[in-house]
Amino acid sequence: MADPPIVEQEPKKFYGIFTAEGAPRGFWINDVYPRQANGLLNAAIPSNAVEINEATWTALLADPSTARYANGRVFYITPPPPPPPPPPPPSRAEFDALLAEVRKLRGAS
Repeated sequence: MADPPIVEQEPKKFYGIFTAEGAPRGFWINDVYPRQANGLLNAAIPSNAVEINEATWTALLADPSTARYANGRVFYITPPPPPPPPPPPPSRAEFDALLAEVRKLRGAS
């Protein structure tokens, strides 16, 4: 019986899509999504995906909230400050006063 043919494995390649601001939106690796039989990229990899190297892929995955990609390089943004805390709930007396005001307005209409 003949030995099976040796299939050369393509070097690992990484692909990503990014927003206009450089935020990553998805990644594909060719060992999970191999080329089609006709040599074209796997149909699961979007046509607008760009090839990136493993170091870039690792950096983007390590810090997804601030790492961005543009012009072939990774850069980091300063995240926006957190929103202010919500106001405290009204006291029981304030709630009762507001409720009385609502009832008064409903009765007036």
